[in-house]
Order: sequence, then structure tokens, then C-alpha cells
Amino acid sequence: TYPIVVGSTLLDRWWSELQPPKVTKVGIFVDRRIEERFSAPLLAGAPAELPVKIFPVAIDEDRKGIELCGELWSTLAEHGFDRHSLILNVGGGALGDLGGFVASTFMRGVPFIQVPTTLL
Repeated sequence: TYPIVVGSTLLDRWWSELQPPKVTKVGIFVDRRIEERFSAPLLAGAPAELPVKIFPVAIDEDRKGIELCGELWSTLAEHGFDRHSLILNVGGGALGDLGGFVASTFMRGVPFIQVPTTLL
């Protein structure tokens, strides 16, 4: 089981409200189309000692595939992410699908949090 938290201002306070597990660093996959809107709230309140890196992703259903997974796995490895890192996926369904798969398969799986920006 896992918690489901719903709120319109959650990103402004996610560091304190969601209490991410103890991790070595946080990688944030954010849909490139909404990066500008969400980057500042995502970084606000981050603990100073925790490295946080935003990775904008150009994503849509046509681009969601193993090639883009490979790019993201390589990017995580190049930035020193490991099994004790956390992935935060912020975007629509395509990014949620892709980011969840990348997190679950990177180094045999790392914890991740989904932040959907669209609801059906």
C-alpha cells in the first residue's frame, strides 16, 4: 500500500507534507511543456543538503518508448544517481508511465512519486 495525497497547493509544500524517504538525491522528471510553471514550486523548500536535479522531458504518447527510457537511464547514471535516489514524475499520463517504468528498472528499482498534472 502507499499513500495518495490530493491537494491544489501540494507542490508548494511537498517536501514537508510528503516527507520523501531518506534518499541520496532527487531527480525530477517534468514534462518540458510545464517545466517553467512547476520548477520553482518543486525546488522551494528542498533541504539544502539534498542534491535535487530537474530533468525536462519532451514527451508524448508517440515518444514514449524504450529509446527515451535509455536516454533517461543514461542521464541518471551520468548525474550519479544510485539505488538510494528518488525519482519524482511531474506531468501527464505519458510521463507518469515512462517515469514510473524508468524508476522501477533503474538499478533494479528506485523509489518514485507520481505527481499527475492531468486527470481523466
